[in-house]
Amino acid sequence: MQVGQAFLPAVYNQQEIMSAPPKKVKIMTKFDLIQLFRINYSALQMNVKDISDAESLILPGGKGGNCLNWVVGHITQSRNITLDLLKEEPVIEPKDAEIYKRGEHVDSVEDLMPFTEIMNAFNQSQKALLTALDELSDDSLNRPVKEGEESTLEQQLSFLNFHEAYHIGQTGLLRRIIGKDCAIP
Repeated sequence: MQVGQAFLPAVYNQQEIMSAPPKKVKIMTKFDLIQLFRINYSALQMNVKDISDAESLILPGGKGGNCLNWVVGHITQSRNITLDLLKEEPVIEPKDAEIYKRGEHVDSVEDLMPFTEIMNAFNQSQKALLTALDELSDDSLNRPVKEGEESTLEQQLSFLNFHEAYHIGQTGLLRRIIGKDCAIP
């Protein structure tokens, strides 16, 4: 088995992704996670530089796909989940975050939050996230997220970081669709 296969099965199945490698195997420290979330933050900042509210609502052509506003809103809504795991407050009110959940369909761009508000929430989440991670002990990363479950805090945070990075990659493509130059050469 290649490294990562336990976390990335051919068919997306979150239960399989979150399943544990053998117990007591430490994959990441809090410092690794802090660095990865910093990289994600920097990449997103580059990809959304000089994007207006109106540009953030441009949909990709063809069938399906979401606008930049929705993708960044989804990333930020997912940060609410990450912050909850770390016992921190959400940065987007749950009622406002509903439209950005996986599988939600946007009937009208009028339903979406202003892009500047989403970015403010994302920026706020970064501060809270890095502070909470820095305050963790590495031992706390090995604890199960819920009583009776095998999935550890480290595994869930690692998956959420991967999920975030995946969508940040999409923001680079959406930037190009909007008509902007590539931000990350």
